Amino acid sequence: MTSGKKTASILICSAMLFSNFAMSFAASYTDMSKHWAESYVQNIKEKQIISGYEDGSFKPDKSVSRLESIIMISKMFSVNQINQVYASQKSAWEGKLVSYKIPDWSWPYIVFAIENNIIPGTDDFLSKIMNQTQNNVQNNALRYEVMVYMVRALNWESELGKTAVLKYKDIQSIPPQAIPYIDILIKKGIIGESGDQNGNFGAQRPVTRAEMAVMLANAYQYASQISPNINNDTVQVNNNNVIDGNTNTSIPSTGTQAVVNNSLSVMDGTVELVTSVGDYTSFTISSASGVFHSFGNNNDLIQIKIGNSSANLSDLKIKDKVKVLYEEGNKARNIIIADKEQKVTGIFSGTGMGTTIQLLSDGHVQSYVYDMTTKVTLDGQNVDLSEIKTNDQIEIFVLSGKATEIKAYSSNKTISGILADIRNSSLVIEENNRENKYEVSEDVLITKNGRRIYNLTELGLNDEISAVMQNGKITSIEAQSVKSRIRNGVIKQILIGVSKTQIIVTDSDNKEYVLDVNIDTQVRIDGRRSSVNDLKLGYEVDVYLDGNTIEEISADGSYRQSMYVGKVVFHDDRDRIIEIKDSVGNAIKVYYDNSTMIEDIKTGNTLRSRQIYKGDEVTIVGIERLGGIDASRIMVSMEYY
Repeated sequence: MTSGKKTASILICSAMLFSNFAMSFAASYTDMSKHWAESYVQNIKEKQIISGYEDGSFKPDKSVSRLESIIMISKMFSVNQINQVYASQKSAWEGKLVSYKIPDWSWPYIVFAIENNIIPGTDDFLSKIMNQTQNNVQNNALRYEVMVYMVRALNWESELGKTAVLKYKDIQSIPPQAIPYIDILIKKGIIGESGDQNGNFGAQRPVTRAEMAVMLANAYQYASQISPNINNDTVQVNNNNVIDGNTNTSIPSTGTQAVVNNSLSVMDGTVELVTSVGDYTSFTISSASGVFHSFGNNNDLIQIKIGNSSANLSDLKIKDKVKVLYEEGNKARNIIIADKEQKVTGIFSGTGMGTTIQLLSDGHVQSYVYDMTTKVTLDGQNVDLSEIKTNDQIEIFVLSGKATEIKAYSSNKTISGILADIRNSSLVIEENNRENKYEVSEDVLITKNGRRIYNLTELGLNDEISAVMQNGKITSIEAQSVKSRIRNGVIKQILIGVSKTQIIVTDSDNKEYVLDVNIDTQVRIDGRRSSVNDLKLGYEVDVYLDGNTIEEISADGSYRQSMYVGKVVFHDDRDRIIEIKDSVGNAIKVYYDNSTMIEDIKTGNTLRSRQIYKGDEVTIVGIERLGGIDASRIMVSMEYY
């Protein structure tokens, strides 16, 4: 196909695509009524970023592919910006886009995303947009990947924190390199900090169309304030006339460096940031003089050690002291992390020759040296190593190849506590303020409230649990649900899913509860029988519980208003959004409309919204909702000179 014909083809496909958009944007979607994301989908429909389907549906729970996610994020920018970049750079990328089966109608968005540093232009990444063994099959976009694309699109990488504390229950499944990206999106109000109905983030699952709509609706205001961060520096071009996406053109000169084996240089420093997209990892270290240096390479080309022991890239953490061996272009080849204490877990399998302890982990036996200084505990009590039995669960803390502490937990015992979580075929039980995870036998015997049940999912969070553990697995469970009541609570979120509905309520002490709704749940509003769909965020409620399941939730239809005090850091008078930071640095998004009362806190005089400026001290009164607060009153501390 000639260049002219291909351009015409792309323009025709684009015209058809936008024609379909016009059709699907014409009316409300048939499957979005009372959906939790309805307002966000409506918002993003008006901006023509995500289209619906010809049958009038939106399909909110449908997975989004990598290709679709890149297009959606790119469309936060103007068509003129996208076309301008594509016209000037398409010849550089056409060969690879054809090679990796990326459909030509999507090329303007893909080229824009590469040139704007939203996605890497590496062979490894581009080859994973489409399924390379099947024609016209797109690979799904994982949730953590989309977080990285979004931050890069909004030029927020320079604001990434060095530390981040996430509240998700499944934080262990989130790649450590993605955590700063997720953290900044929470702080900016793009995503929520509570997770799904189970409190999980779901890093490794495909992102859905509804989730993309929420993120894009929240992010759009920021995208409209920035220009694309196109990399106009001179870059190396390979024999196929394709820009080498691995070439880092913005790395500052590092001066004279030691040379190793005539090909590698070496630098010592402290890890400040680690980023991983696909199979490519980049990281930044600070040297002793305070200068920052960036490195990167494909994961399979980087060897990593902790001291003298082999390790994985996942072991590289912020604040680690490292020695980096790298090639020209700051391509890292070896990373040596200063020795640090590690924790390994598994099943005790005995002691080896001499003073070594052995554990079974992931099907492999590992051995560690111990001595008289090694601390040994069994179920929290100090013991001799000889008291630990085969199949007991153990945690070994290792420094420089030696076990400094061994914590063992009996494989045969009775467990009593409160059910904190259910994870596939395991239970998390809170015992003496410590959460312990236990595997459950396939033929486990379960009773609840004296009645035989046959599935772990029939247990409820906060149930009182008494269980028998044999050979490392729970073989019987006796559960007793606990009746309780939450008085004067406030609805924070309503999570309506395909298989489960949950309501998040805070009590008078601001403690948060994630509560289950079932077919027997009674809903009453102002004394009248109602449904979950009639409940609203901010409603004051009394909740009657059987374990973690709502038996009855009662509201009088009134809202509880919250108050926040902080300083304005952003104000968009067009979209009527204010972002403030409180005294401890929490970012809060404030939404207002024509009904919002805005006044001078000192004089009581009415103000116009455009009289609110960045840096003003404000007091906000309103009703909390997902992602912010709907303000009924804004009081501004005006300065008079």
